[in-house]
Amino acid sequence: MKILLIDDNHSDLRLIKEKLEGALEGSEFICAVDGESGVKKFEELRPDLVITDLNLPKNNGYSVCYSIKKISPSTKIIIHTGSYKLLNHKRAIDCGAEILIKKSQDCKELVGFIQSNINLAYIEN
Repeated sequence: MKILLIDDNHSDLRLIKEKLEGALEGSEFICAVDGESGVKKFEELRPDLVITDLNLPKNNGYSVCYSIKKISPSTKIIIHTGSYKLLNHKRAIDCGAEILIKKSQDCKELVGFIQSNINLAYIEN
């Protein structure tokens, strides 16, 4: 499975990648540090899953969702953010994200959601 991670915080990006590598063996990770480069990498490399921060330079997470869903409506997108609010969650779903998950140091909720709700067998085929 190919996963695109988009986050402007380099330490968060590294942490998320490390946690997911341990939980999703065999996955390939692509990283971007702003919304614009994230959408470009999506267009070029067509990952199976996108995990994006909400507050990004050069297009926020909502804009990233809209852009990716226009290109590929079936792509799964998770917004992973430190600014969790119910209003943000509703807007994330409205723009095409599967869910908005609050960032944490252990990434357990993110990993658990992917393992439980993203049909990995479907994506890998």
